[in-house]
Amino acid sequence: MKGPGIIVNTGSKQGITMPPGNLTYNMSKAALKTYTEGLEHELRQDRNRCLRAALLVPGWVNTSIVKKTMRDTAVAKGETFDDSSVPFHEEVPADGAWMPSQVVELMVKELDKGRFYIICPD
Repeated sequence: MKGPGIIVNTGSKQGITMPPGNLTYNMSKAALKTYTEGLEHELRQDRNRCLRAALLVPGWVNTSIVKKTMRDTAVAKGETFDDSSVPFHEEVPADGAWMPSQVVELMVKELDKGRFYIICPD
């Protein structure tokens, strides 16, 4: 290995708080949190440690995931797609949600401090 490396897994606040209503998602994010914690513990045991792990918990982010899914679904059905049908995305951000660039900026800052848990505040 040429230099130190890092594994950053993207978790979710729902994997920590486990609110009812989205069981499969909550379980998958809780499992990822547990896996990442265990991985970091194992990596710390290596004397020649060149790799570490961190857990990014971004919260609500203005992404285009919903927009792309809705567009792909419409195209698959042969329907036209109207961007205005999507409640929010990167070009039409929702109030209170983070922009992807803000998440990355916080993540890099916290990684530079050696943090394991990187949780974007609400």
